[in-house]
Amino acid sequence: MNFFDIDLQYQKYKKQLDLNIFKTLKSTQFILGKEVRKFEKQIAKISQTKYAVGTSSGTDSLLIALLSIGIKQGDEVITSSFSWLSVVEVILLIGAKPIYVDININDFNINHLDIKKKINKKTKAIITTSLFGYPSELKKIRKLAKREKIKLIEDSAQSFGAKIDGKPLSKYADVTCYSFFPSKILGAFGDAGGVVTDDKSIYNKLIAIRNHGQKKYGISNKFIGLNARLDEIQASILNMKIKIYKNEIVKRNYVVNKFIKLLSNQGIIGYTEVEKNKSHVYGQFSLLVKKRKSFINYFKNKGIPTKIFYPQPLYRQYQQNLLFKKKHTEFCCAHIVSIPINIYSNKRFEKVYSCLKSLIKKDEKIFYKKKNLSN
Repeated sequence: MNFFDIDLQYQKYKKQLDLNIFKTLKSTQFILGKEVRKFEKQIAKISQTKYAVGTSSGTDSLLIALLSIGIKQGDEVITSSFSWLSVVEVILLIGAKPIYVDININDFNINHLDIKKKINKKTKAIITTSLFGYPSELKKIRKLAKREKIKLIEDSAQSFGAKIDGKPLSKYADVTCYSFFPSKILGAFGDAGGVVTDDKSIYNKLIAIRNHGQKKYGISNKFIGLNARLDEIQASILNMKIKIYKNEIVKRNYVVNKFIKLLSNQGIIGYTEVEKNKSHVYGQFSLLVKKRKSFINYFKNKGIPTKIFYPQPLYRQYQQNLLFKKKHTEFCCAHIVSIPINIYSNKRFEKVYSCLKSLIKKDEKIFYKKKNLSN
């Protein structure tokens, strides 16, 4: 049993996917062709932004976004201490300084009140990561960024399709970055990403930087750029899969709500608390448990894989050796675990559901109950 059911998704849509790939191969247009242009138009429309740029990965999306807003060596960029390492990686690559903020224990996202405390004259940007498919406190953070005249980059690598007040998360940021890694809500068959914005000046820099710093071939470059273009074949795959992502989000919510009902009926807590004005796309279903090793081993013995997102804080990556600790981040790194969300096989879903149900019955002490979750 796989953690992600990409295999079953491909089997279901094999005919359409293979056709799109074959058409691209037949065209022999492999770099910045009509498939990329078509996909960019579609993600701009979904994001409700004027501009969209296809990129080679979610990581490159973040790097290009930082470069497009002028982040340079010595600048400070505020970000969450609990996320995938790409965020801090790109900040350090530029020579900027990451300033880490703790998270909310009830949704795993960056705490806006802690952001407020970290802003100073060196602060040039904030990167929010809407983790596991759930929106960060973007409305509050946007107001703060505007007041302080700081650029806001939203990392929606895991939350394509999520909304606040019915609006895509891209409506609350200066620049929004996507990852279309195979396991994402909208996934390619390899690395792929995207960046969207309403700012024409930023857009012009984005399209130049992702293509060696040039807007047109042979024209003198204004920027030092990257080779970070979205591949035409990956775009052709995404152009097919973009037709089904909404339906998949509905199915993912259906599955996860089954898990949540099972847990909540036993008074178990530790998963994201969804607010009424926000939608969750459930890139992952993550749960805080008291005895993670016991939880993982129980699932493993039943032939079910689990994942840990993430085992250590970002401030321990890349040998930064920072001495401070973030309370909620440290707690989550020690107790979080994710289980599969299977939407293409009822048999697989039932296996995961039954395993979770039997573990609750066997040993409730593995889980956090009401009033005893550490915060």
